[in-house]
Amino acid sequence: MANITTTMYSRRKNDACYVCLLTDEESNLARSYCSIHGISFSEALKRALIERIEDELDLVEYKAAKKRYDENPVSYSLEEVRKELDF
Repeated sequence: MANITTTMYSRRKNDACYVCLLTDEESNLARSYCSIHGISFSEALKRALIERIEDELDLVEYKAAKKRYDENPVSYSLEEVRKELDF
């Protein structure tokens, strides 16, 4: 099992360094993706992580909104909203 190792080095004070080990298949897939999108592996990993975190936060917000709606199922038509907001 061959692995690629991605390491980020920086002189900035608050940067972190991580190592990511991938199988040959994962490595080929990651390299292809990065090549197609013209980005580094590090950038792809950062984007994927941030997107995943945002998705999970969206899900938490959705569940809270759904719970509020289930407890008080009131909805408004677009026309009602326009009238209320004077649009």
